[in-house]
Amino acid sequence: MNLISLIESIPPAFYGVLIGSLLTIIGVGLTNISNTKRLRIQHQHEVAIRNKERDLSMRREVYMDAMEAISAGITAISRFSELSETPEALMQSYSSLSSKLGKVTIVGQNETIEALANFQLEVNGAFLRMSAKRDKFDKQLRQSQAIEDEIEQLKENLNQLTADFTQAKVNQEHDFAVRYQTEIDNHKNELAVLQAQEQEIGNQLMQTIANLVQTSMAEVSSLNKLLVPLISLMRTELELPFNSEHFARILEKGNDELEAYMASFFSEYEETSVETKTID
Repeated sequence: MNLISLIESIPPAFYGVLIGSLLTIIGVGLTNISNTKRLRIQHQHEVAIRNKERDLSMRREVYMDAMEAISAGITAISRFSELSETPEALMQSYSSLSSKLGKVTIVGQNETIEALANFQLEVNGAFLRMSAKRDKFDKQLRQSQAIEDEIEQLKENLNQLTADFTQAKVNQEHDFAVRYQTEIDNHKNELAVLQAQEQEIGNQLMQTIANLVQTSMAEVSSLNKLLVPLISLMRTELELPFNSEHFARILEKGNDELEAYMASFFSEYEETSVETKTID
C-alpha cells in the first residue's frame, strides 16, 4: 500500500479532528505568547514604578535636607542685626549644614544644580557684605565702651578730687584747694568732651544698627527671589504642584510688612531721642 492509498483510506472525519486539534494547539500557543508578553509588560511597568518611587523618595530626602541648609543660610543673614550673635556663630550655623547641599549635585537635574549654585554664591556674598558691616559696628561699639570706661574713671577721680578739695577748704589749705579746684575744672572739661563723644558715637551706633537691619532685609529679599525658581525646580522633579507667582507674592508681602514695621520702629526711636534731648 502506497502513501496515496493510505491517505485515501483515512476517513474524512479524522481530518476534521486533526485540523481542530491543530487549531487548538495554535490557539493555546498564541494565548500563552500573549499572556507571557502581557506579564512581561506588567513586570516592566511594576519595576519602573518601583524605580520611580525609589528615585522620588531619594530626591525628596535630599531636597528636604537641602531646604534645611537653605533656611539656615537665610536665617543667619537675617540675624546679623542681632548683636547678641557673633558673625562667626551665624556663619557656623549655616556651614555646619552646607554639606547637605552637595547631595543635590548627585540627584538633581542640571537646571536645579545651577539654580542652587547661584543661590549658594549669593549667600556667601551676603555673608561677606554683612560681616563687613558688623565689623564696622563692633569697632564703634569697642570705641564707645572705651569712652564709657574713661568717663567712669574720670567720675571716680572727680569725686575724689571734690572730697580732697572740701577737706582742704575745711583745713584752710588755700594752695591745695586752688590746685584741687584747677584739677576739678580740668576733669569736668575732659568729662564734657568725652560725654559729647559718647553721644556722637551712640548716634553712629544707632545708625549703624539701622543700616544693619535694612541691609539684612535687603539681602534676605534678594535671596528669596533666587529661592522661588529653586523651589519650583525641586518640586517639579518631585512631581509636586507649585505656583511660583503666588509664592513670590507671599514672600514680597512679608518683606514689605517687615520693612514697614522696622521703619516705624526707627521713626519712633528717633522721635523719642529728640524728646529726651529736649528735656535734657
